[in-house]
Amino acid sequence: MSGTPRVIVGVSGSPTSLNALRRAVAEARMRGVPLEVAHVYPLALWALGYPEGRGSLEQAARDRLAGFLQDGLGEVPADLHTTQVVTGSESPAAALATRAVRPDDLLVLGTGHPRWLLRWRTSPVVRYCLRTAICPVLVVPPHPLARELGHWRMRRHSLDRELAGLLHE
Repeated sequence: MSGTPRVIVGVSGSPTSLNALRRAVAEARMRGVPLEVAHVYPLALWALGYPEGRGSLEQAARDRLAGFLQDGLGEVPADLHTTQVVTGSESPAAALATRAVRPDDLLVLGTGHPRWLLRWRTSPVVRYCLRTAICPVLVVPPHPLARELGHWRMRRHSLDRELAGLLHE
C-alpha cells in the first residue's frame, strides 16, 4: 500500500498510554512523518451511558481525547501534522491494529501495567497488536514515576470514575 508513513499511537488516558503519546510525538518528529492519535472506545460498555445515540457517544469520546492530549502534551504539537481519530469498536485491539495499514507505519502503545511481571497478563491490546499488526509496534514502558508509585495509584485518567457512575445509575 502506498502513501506517507505515519506514527500511530493508541491513547486510553492511562498513565502508560500518555507516556506512549509523548514517545510517539518524539518518533514522529525524528522520522519527519505525520502523527495520528487514536482513541478507541468500547461500544458495548459506553453505549450504556449514552441512550441519546452514537452521535453523543462519539462527541464524548472526542472530548475525552482532547483531555488526554492536554494531560499528555499540554497542547497539540504545532510542528507536526497531527490527526485525531476516535473510533468505537467491539474490539479496541483490532481497531488499533487495523489503523496501521502500511508496512512503514509505526504503531506506538503503552504497556499497560507498571510492574514488568504483570504487563503481558494485563495488556491484551498490546498482545493482539504485536501478533497481528503488519507494521512495527513500539511498546513503551511506564514512566519511572508510575513504577515507583505503583499501579494502584496510577488509575486511568477519569475512565474508572465515569464507568463506575454509569454502572451505579
